[in-house]
This record gives sequence, structure tokens and C-alpha cells, in this order.
Amino acid sequence: MAGGMPNEGEEDILDVIFAITLVLRLFKNNFSPANSSVLADFTEADFTGYASISLTGGSWVTTPADPSTAVYATQTFTGTGTAQTVYGYYISRTSSGRAWYYERFTTPISIGSATPSIRITPTISFKDSSD
Repeated sequence: MAGGMPNEGEEDILDVIFAITLVLRLFKNNFSPANSSVLADFTEADFTGYASISLTGGSWVTTPADPSTAVYATQTFTGTGTAQTVYGYYISRTSSGRAWYYERFTTPISIGSATPSIRITPTISFKDSSD
């Protein structure tokens, strides 16, 4: 007998998961993250003006759908000096130091005085494997 999870159950799970504070970071190493990636695989950006961004627990908006999603408000990283190429972003847990999510940009972005900012809207989907 096959089981499944209703979309509203997926949303409840997302609400529990995203009740904790996470950290949004940019990575500057040219690699393709995979499911086996660990936090040490990412080289965090360090351009002038860069700072990681804390994503406050409970501030994600979750939506039951197929797939269910968790979305955080758009965040902006700003560079003020010499350009640095960034290849994507990742989200890590503050307490365990583990990587939770990553996204590699389709095209790397050079951020600095010429392109001073990048905006990211963290969006994570959850889909029951029985779907």
C-alpha cells in the first residue's frame, strides 16, 4: 500500500523547519553544488561591503501546493569596492553549521562598484516523494 502526504501536511512540516534562524550567504568558488555538498565546500564571498544575512525563524511564508513552498522576503547584498564574482548562494543553519540549501546562478555575477547589489528571494520547495 502506498502512502502520501497532503499539501497541508507539507506546509506544516515547512512551518516547523523554518521556525529556526538560518543564514543566507553568497559563494565565490566556481563549483557545482550537489546533494552530497557540505558547508566546507562553499567558499563564502568576502567583497567589500559583504555580510551574511540572518533569516529570522518564523518569518518564512509557507504555501500548501504541489510542491509546497517556503519563501523569505527579498534580501540584498551590496558591494562597495573591487568586483568579485559570485556563483550562487547557500543557506546554513546557525547552530549546527550545516548547509541546508544552495542555488547556483545560471550566470555568475560580478558584484562591486559597477554592479553594486544583488537581490535574492530565498524560495525552497518541498514535495512528497509519492507525488
